[in-house]
Amino acid sequence: MVIVLFLEQRFQNYYAIILRSKKRILNLSKKQHEFRENLF
Repeated sequence: MVIVLFLEQRFQNYYAIILRSKKRILNLSKKQHEFRENLF
């Protein structure tokens, strides 16, 4: 039971990190898009 809780917690941490990096990538692509629009 303790092992399951530990694994669940680790999984949630990984999931949070993945979500954060996805958001960061989305923000970067948005900024790049705006940057390109400003160039032309």
